[in-house]
Amino acid sequence: MREVTKGLFGTWVRWTTVIAVALGVVALTQPGPVVLAAVIVAGLLELTLISRMLGAWRSVAEYRWFWWWR
Repeated sequence: MREVTKGLFGTWVRWTTVIAVALGVVALTQPGPVVLAAVIVAGLLELTLISRMLGAWRSVAEYRWFWWWR
């Protein structure tokens, strides 16, 4: 279970890193509303990443507790 979570989490980090770098380049080269849109999208990506991290850690903790309790 740990390997699957780690693999999926690693893939998610790589794609969000690529998207965040692209948004950073767009924000630096474009004026006005494009910068605001890039910042909003980057913030949403970060919130999604944080919620996935917490969900993965919680599921691993629940799995371990379940087997310890049995």
